[in-house]
Order: sequence, then C-alpha cells, then structure tokens
Amino acid sequence: MGKLVLGHVGSALAGRIFPDHLQRMKQHFPEVHITLAEKSISDLVTAVTKKDIDVALVRDLETVPSICSTRQYITEKLFVLLPENHPLASRADLSIRAIHATPLIGFQDPDEVGIAHIVQKIAKKNGLSLEPTWKVTNIGGIFGMVHAGFGLSIVAESVAALLPAGLIALPLSEPDAESTLFLLWNREQISPALQKFIELS
Repeated sequence: MGKLVLGHVGSALAGRIFPDHLQRMKQHFPEVHITLAEKSISDLVTAVTKKDIDVALVRDLETVPSICSTRQYITEKLFVLLPENHPLASRADLSIRAIHATPLIGFQDPDEVGIAHIVQKIAKKNGLSLEPTWKVTNIGGIFGMVHAGFGLSIVAESVAALLPAGLIALPLSEPDAESTLFLLWNREQISPALQKFIELS
C-alpha cells in the first residue's frame, strides 16, 4: 500500500518500456496509488532532490546530485524524422553532415541536457553546428511541424515508433547517436512502494 509520485520526461511514455513497467507495478501492487508528473529534465532533478517526487525517469543525465541514485533504464538509438516525400527519404540512414543544413525541430530544452545536447556534441565532433530552428513542447508538435515541412527532427527510437501517416524515420548513422533514460531517486526517500518499483524496472 501507499503512493508514488513518478516524474517523467514527455518522451518516456512514447514507447512500451515505461507503460509496461507501470502495468507490472499495478498488477503486483494494486493498492499503491501512482501519480504521474511530466516535467523538464532539470525540473525533475530538482523535484527529486527536494522530495517532491519519489522517482523520475530522466533522459541523458551527465551530472547527478550527491543525494540521488540512478539506474540505467533503456538506451535508444536516435532517428531522424522527415516527410515521406523528402529528397533524403530514400536513404537507409542519415548522417549529421547530410542534415546539418536543414532546419531542425526539437523539444524545448532550456538547460541543454536532452537530445538536442547530444546532437550538438555529435555535430561538433564533425566540425559542424546544429541547433534547433524551431522548438516545441510535445511530440505532437514535432510530428505536425515535420509533416508541414518546417524541417526535420531527431528523436529517440520509441518516439520514432509512433509515426503518423506521411512521416518516416531513418536512423542517425553516427555510432554515438544514442539517448539513455535513467531512473533517478532520492536515497533519503525510499519507501517500500518505491523499492518495489525500482526492483520491477
């Protein structure tokens, strides 16, 4: 019994891993009340540190507060989203160099710790600069902007699996084009319910 407040980045619910994890938790411990809270990565880290959230699913952490623990949840390949009639659509994959001159649509990431940060690092390794021209707040916005021809987008594999009609996803060819989700929790706030949630991950 008890309750859990689970924070997550928006893209975490796009694939099957996190929803399936939630389903296992409800099957094994139906008396645990679970509340979901979608926030930015930096807001999730702050909320866990302040004990406002029990555990958070965050993307691509590079630094972790000393009071917190993490567990790698899943590592996903990055994909480029583009309209199915785009000139690059016939390729098997796409490199940063092939798309760097095309407008990029990304998620709002004021702290530069998410996928956009990974893309910037890959571009820099190739002597390029690649920053989003357009920034939106959710996956639907990404799909809509790409479909309308405003540019391309780079997303995690779980998001690429949800493509609406008219869009395709091609893998980003660089070997380090990956994004990792982590579970993050405060070591001073481990309840029995949280412990079971971590064990089921």
